[in-house]
Amino acid sequence: MSRGKLQVWMAAISAWIAVASCGPSAQTDRAEARTVDGGYEGTGGSPGAMDADPPTPDGGPATGGNAGTGGAGGEPATGGAGGTHSTGGTGGTPSTGGAGGNEPIDVGVIDQAPPPVDLGAIDVGAPNADPEAMLYGSVMPAPANTNLTSVGRLDWIHFGFDGEPGSVNRKSQGTPLVTMKKIGARTLAHYANRPVTHSWNNGTPTSSGSNVADGVVMGDQEDVGFEIQAVGSSARPRTLTVHVGGWQARGRLTATLAGVSMSYTHEYYEPTTPGYDRVYRITFQPANNGDKVVVKWIAVDLTHMYGNVTLQAATLTE
Repeated sequence: MSRGKLQVWMAAISAWIAVASCGPSAQTDRAEARTVDGGYEGTGGSPGAMDADPPTPDGGPATGGNAGTGGAGGEPATGGAGGTHSTGGTGGTPSTGGAGGNEPIDVGVIDQAPPPVDLGAIDVGAPNADPEAMLYGSVMPAPANTNLTSVGRLDWIHFGFDGEPGSVNRKSQGTPLVTMKKIGARTLAHYANRPVTHSWNNGTPTSSGSNVADGVVMGDQEDVGFEIQAVGSSARPRTLTVHVGGWQARGRLTATLAGVSMSYTHEYYEPTTPGYDRVYRITFQPANNGDKVVVKWIAVDLTHMYGNVTLQAATLTE
């Protein structure tokens, strides 16, 4: 062999060795699994060896991912169902893992509570658990007019008639069962600008009244107001209804009864002019005949220096 041919042959061998050492070697590492739709994505196949004969640059087929997990059931009130999972995972591409599969989940029977009752403007207090005594209350907007004779079959009382803060009219027949006294050192005053009115036809000292808008007011400071008491019967429940309101003051009503371990309390506020009017109904039954329910309506938060609470009437019935 000539020297020139030997040099060409050795150069070719060196070039082939350089290419073989720089090219990709066989890989067996797989891609890290990651979560897909609750399951795990499958892992990619081996990229393959460039030096195989023939080369396999795309690697082998991918394997499927692990099965996904069912969704949890929702809260009983909202009733979200558990996830439904019954589909297998999708196949992978030659170099990418497939999506995670799903598996059936038995969520059992969901104990779903009934939806809460929408009481609208009525706020109802819970009855007392004592079987020998009972007390609960509710509140609602005052009607445009109330006939005290019709509602107060046992007794009724109205305040402030004819512009006099000390004026009291009440049911003329029978023993008075409802009384009132003011709370706090402020002077009892009169008002006549409420949009709600009262009527009666069996009263004393004024025998009848029609669409009377008068009432009494306490205010200009907190913790002043009215206390109304009504005599109860151990034989059957009675309902005391008080017609109250306020202007630029939050009113708090509290009802308590002897022998009953719980009380009824409710606060109301509405920044309107001439103010707000509400009717509270307190149903009660004492353990001892003749025990009284005590209802207090006071101003607890004034939003104006002349903020106040008001009282127009009260009725008692069985």
